Amino acid sequence: MPLKSNFYSVIKGKTKEDVNHIFQKQGWTIRKSSQADFEIYNSWTELILESDNDTLLLRGLVAYHPENVKIMRQLFDSLECAYKFEFYDNNQVVEQTKNGM
Repeated sequence: MPLKSNFYSVIKGKTKEDVNHIFQKQGWTIRKSSQADFEIYNSWTELILESDNDTLLLRGLVAYHPENVKIMRQLFDSLECAYKFEFYDNNQVVEQTKNGM
């Protein structure tokens, strides 16, 4: 697991419940962390789901590995909406996926 946040994503056109459902269906644990935010985690991720007006933000720690990137891409694709996610290393983008943005 990385020592600092290395994953950032923007999701448009979906609710927090939609995102929580997709992750929970695939085995992630969902926990409400504040009145408006959620923690989404498993053995290789620790994410925070929050919103910024009409956009959802999902950010946090993800063990960067090609198989994990593939799983994240499949999860985001299953949302069937516009999204973008990025992985960072030393403040530089090392992986970026966009769909409709």
